[in-house]
Amino acid sequence: VDFREKIRTAAKAKSDPSAFLKECDDVRDETLANLGIRVEDSNDASIWKMDDPAVIKKEVQEKREKAAEAALKKKQAKIDKLEAEIVKAHQSRVTVAEMFKVGVHEGKWGIYDDEGKPLTTKEGEPL
Repeated sequence: VDFREKIRTAAKAKSDPSAFLKECDDVRDETLANLGIRVEDSNDASIWKMDDPAVIKKEVQEKREKAAEAALKKKQAKIDKLEAEIVKAHQSRVTVAEMFKVGVHEGKWGIYDDEGKPLTTKEGEPL
């Protein structure tokens, strides 16, 4: 009855299909596992087998731990990527006083004012 209500609520709310699949997974991994019923999915159909509830629960727990570990790795990879981008942005940051002295402007100018703006070309001609 609880499953039916959850599905009805999700349908009425026009929920994402993942909400329906989560409820179905809960029935398979909790309700049926407690009854000793294993559901094995294949491309064509699902097969129901009887098994020891403790064995099924252990496998479900291992599956959840693996999924949590994979999700954690994925999040850590995203954090590492963002941290690398931050480091790169900090390294590429140039102050206004240095802007005309490095990179594509390096060697183009001769004399600079106190703020780092060029006053002459490298040949000494005023700007």
